[in-house]
Amino acid sequence: MGLSISASARGLGLAAPAVRWSGAALYDGGTLAYLTTRPVSDDADELGIVTSGPDSHKLSAQTADLLHSWGQERPAQPIITAYPSATPDNRLEAGARITRPDTRLTISW
Repeated sequence: MGLSISASARGLGLAAPAVRWSGAALYDGGTLAYLTTRPVSDDADELGIVTSGPDSHKLSAQTADLLHSWGQERPAQPIITAYPSATPDNRLEAGARITRPDTRLTISW
């Protein structure tokens, strides 16, 4: 799920989803959790979790566990390969596929 907010809500400090993370959020039974960042130096941000709802502590812990697993298991960078649009499926690398009018992309981790 992605969380988007208006510029005025962001300006008022009502919510600050992490833009780099595309507003990544989880919703479960009336409780919302979303990722946020705050600067810790000129060149680094700290990733955090904001929760609101009746099971905030539970969803916050679940979100933290998911982030920890992702941080331990993911490769450092995705591999994105571009092909001409006429390339048949059996010639594409494994991974997620995006087909555009002139290009086919595969994305793998």
